[in-house]
Amino acid sequence: MGIVLGYISLLCFILLSAKIFTHKFHITKADKVLRILHQPLCCILTVSCIFHFIFVIPVFKTRNLFIYITGILIALLLIFMIFFCHVKRKNTVEWLKWHRVLAGVMFLLIVGHIAIYCFDFRDYQTKIKNIQLQGVDVSNIADGTYIGEYDAGYIYTKVEIIISNGTIENIILFEHENERGQAAEQVISNIVDTQAFPVDAITGATNSSKVIQKAIQNALEGATLKK
Repeated sequence: MGIVLGYISLLCFILLSAKIFTHKFHITKADKVLRILHQPLCCILTVSCIFHFIFVIPVFKTRNLFIYITGILIALLLIFMIFFCHVKRKNTVEWLKWHRVLAGVMFLLIVGHIAIYCFDFRDYQTKIKNIQLQGVDVSNIADGTYIGEYDAGYIYTKVEIIISNGTIENIILFEHENERGQAAEQVISNIVDTQAFPVDAITGATNSSKVIQKAIQNALEGATLKK
């Protein structure tokens, strides 16, 4: 939902910015339409930005900090522009100059916001693609408690594994930061019940399934072997 609201905000900004070109190049009909839509689009842009921010708060820890910095700056600039649009109504010429400058700054921030997100998402996809799950012989691992974790960027998992008599007695999920991958936590029960590793990924939560199992693999590979 956060991404959809982000696209709505971007579309509103593009339509609002288009008025600069329709006015400059004297595209009269389009300019009149955009003039009528200007205020409604500003309202939609403001509301969509607010809800976009609300929806991305739950995944704050899994996103690049600069995505949030640029996002907050965009929101503050938008509020500033709306406020001064009402305050400076009488001084139209001066305000229009500032309005265009601020719109240009906002455009650069939006480009930066999107670029950082794209690079961040590509890095996440690379980490997921590079996950290689390999079987570990649990019967050779000494009894004890072992901790493993894996950070793929958008998904982070930390687990604790209890080994007893050469079997996986229990797996405790300490952390699972994700967006839509909660269903993947079922792989933990599957591993304990079948005493097999790795197991099939959960449909609809493939990436989280991989990250959870990678954390388990890291714990097992770092475990103490029997003497």
